[in-house]
Amino acid sequence: LYIIYSLLKQNKRVIFITIDRNKKFIRDLFLKHDLYIKNFEKKNKLIFIDVYRKVIEKEDIEDIDCYIQSSIKHYKGDIVVISSLSATLDIFGDSNKTINFIQNWIMLSKKLKVNTISLFTNWPYKKVLINKIKSFFNTELELKLIEKQVILRTHFKITKIENKKRNNEAV
Repeated sequence: LYIIYSLLKQNKRVIFITIDRNKKFIRDLFLKHDLYIKNFEKKNKLIFIDVYRKVIEKEDIEDIDCYIQSSIKHYKGDIVVISSLSATLDIFGDSNKTINFIQNWIMLSKKLKVNTISLFTNWPYKKVLINKIKSFFNTELELKLIEKQVILRTHFKITKIENKKRNNEAV
């Protein structure tokens, strides 16, 4: 999100293709991280292509492919964000057909001189599949998650009170 926001602040036009989440969820995610995108949307610098709706409606992958390709051509952004390739594989299967559609979206973006950022969670897919997807890109950024447990607040709870009058005792 921060990379996308940074690109928007550099006056880049970002086409955000949502496959596994609706665009409201993505908007809320930006807001959750204090990244305000409403003005970018108003200026057509951030355009959401809501493929998620089509997935929910069980549209055929061929129709979704046509929709994504026509959207990439129509909006002519500086950056195309595909969220998420792993969800695309999980939803439509990791068949050669799905892989070819993904490759077509990326190659079309390259042909139009548009950079592509694709989110991919490296689930335990076949090594051949992962290598094929990696071959579509010239740069790979691997994110590692380090989790820490943080105590946000401490609270006290009164579990017992004696109803006796006492003088000068600390409670």
